[in-house]
Amino acid sequence: MSSPLSDDTNNNVRPPAASSVSGQTAASQSGIIPELTPQEYREAISFHAKQTTRQSAYPGQNFEGLDDFLERNFIPQYMPTRPSFRMNGNRNSNASRSPSLNTLASPSLATLYTLQHSLEVGTANGANVYRKVEHLDTASQLPQYFQSIPAIPNTNGAILRRHSTNSKINNSSNNNDNTQYKSHVLFMAGYPTSEWLTTIGSLIQVDPQHYERHLSFLYRQSYYTSPSLPSTEQNIIFLRFITLGRRYSKGNTQEHIDRLRKHGASEMEQYQHYLKLNREVKPGDSIVRRYSVLDDEHFSIEQDISVSLNFTGKQWVALVLYDSGNDLLESIRGPWLDEDDHVDPPGTRCKTSFLPTIRHRAKLALKSKKYTLPLEEQGKGGEVPQVASLIRRDYGKLLDWPTMKLDPFYALHELFEYSAASELQFLNLVEDKLASETNYEALLATETVSLSNLLYILEILQAHSRRLAETIEKIKCRGSAQWPHAPENTESGKKAKEAADVLLRDYKFLQSKAHNLAQRCERSMTVIMNNANIAESKRAIEQAKRVGKLTMLAFFYVPLSFTASFFGMNFDQFETGPYLGVWVWFVVTIPVMLLSIAFYHWDMSKALEYGAEILSKVRLSWAT
Repeated sequence: MSSPLSDDTNNNVRPPAASSVSGQTAASQSGIIPELTPQEYREAISFHAKQTTRQSAYPGQNFEGLDDFLERNFIPQYMPTRPSFRMNGNRNSNASRSPSLNTLASPSLATLYTLQHSLEVGTANGANVYRKVEHLDTASQLPQYFQSIPAIPNTNGAILRRHSTNSKINNSSNNNDNTQYKSHVLFMAGYPTSEWLTTIGSLIQVDPQHYERHLSFLYRQSYYTSPSLPSTEQNIIFLRFITLGRRYSKGNTQEHIDRLRKHGASEMEQYQHYLKLNREVKPGDSIVRRYSVLDDEHFSIEQDISVSLNFTGKQWVALVLYDSGNDLLESIRGPWLDEDDHVDPPGTRCKTSFLPTIRHRAKLALKSKKYTLPLEEQGKGGEVPQVASLIRRDYGKLLDWPTMKLDPFYALHELFEYSAASELQFLNLVEDKLASETNYEALLATETVSLSNLLYILEILQAHSRRLAETIEKIKCRGSAQWPHAPENTESGKKAKEAADVLLRDYKFLQSKAHNLAQRCERSMTVIMNNANIAESKRAIEQAKRVGKLTMLAFFYVPLSFTASFFGMNFDQFETGPYLGVWVWFVVTIPVMLLSIAFYHWDMSKALEYGAEILSKVRLSWAT
């Protein structure tokens, strides 16, 4: 019995392409997903994006930005054709290359890693599975690398392709063995193009929600659909990696830091606007999601990795959309490379550099030569290299390839590992920053600690904690319950489980560290506010003392002013007779002053009590 939320196309919906109508109708009846061309894939997204609450109970207006992006300069480059297959599964000359040839090519927009069994007994990693690397420059190169099961014709002439599930991957057919099926990890680096997205989407049936979430900067307006419910994104994983930067600047005042943050926020708005309009952006340019100024010297940029698992035939394809593409100096500029004079005071122009993301491995220093890039691929002078841009060039080198082929979550291990390493480095920097601002001496000297700094860092830490919690949930289910996994009772199954346990332990540590740092910020903010209240109370007490002194002075001067004013009255009594001497004023003023002092020190309540006591005694004496 099919679910009411089945992915099958409703018969009442009529996509724009006539050829796809019959195919989708047949798919609705048989449970088979039609094979779409890139143009049909784009038109299906466009059709959904135009659905409002008037046309459908499932409006697609959140896809409007993606629809506009795919429509820009869309030119179908090819019509997918099915290559001929031999019984051994090889279909082109690339498949027959020696498994040991895993040389790196110059970085391209897409990199495809294929894991397949070798006819040779041993390969580079000592098993009968080898890894083949293909760097692709154009989308038209992609179809030849994905095998498909034979086409299923229907009465209307539409070509259909079965949408595999994990159970189909693990089952073998009568004529083919599972060893002939391949597994793929496809990296799409940097700013994508419509051609690449539609080609990949049509070949492996990518859920457009993956594109929509990854390209969130394309939104026309926010419909507040992100983050989504976990159940709606079971097949998609989102990771974030951080790169720390350093600027050499002479300004270290709080006003200077606030100026950098304000400028960075305005520049990021313009940067996001350029990404949305595809202005000054080249295919493959690196994408930055967030820019944070931590102090006058350090800043961080955050970038995303999103992964979805897709199936074609009896093979799975992990599509990795990767923000790190072209060198940041060659990509669209942002505030991390800004050197405008209006940001820093004159003479403090900054020079930007990025700190490397350090990953620890056992005895790494003793075998570092194995990981050095060829000379022709090493960075050139003047570049701003990131470790993230190097990962996709030789991905999976240290993983177990047979386990990668069977378990897609294990195949993503290096991505999780790199994200965790960058997160740890960021949290260590924040911890060091907080240690200098929230120690005993700094908290006592409230003028050296800025509440705005703690609020700024607290907001960042809370966002990181939320993302880490989401990642932990993905690790617990190893991607998704629907993903294929290596059998538990095999060596590959044990390796995959151990790797997942390591990730879970590391990410729980990171979540705890982020949570503790956030609590430290909150406690420090409380101490600062309490210190501010105490300081304000001290100032109020000092002010009250000064007011008391002023009141005392006024108390002495009021009687003097009273007598002086009294003798200055223009009455007849003061005009007749001889003139009075000044001694008369003193004679009158002194008793008045003494009387005022007596009233000042006289406690009225005690006087009343004393008077009442005397009165009662008098009455008693009269009564007797």
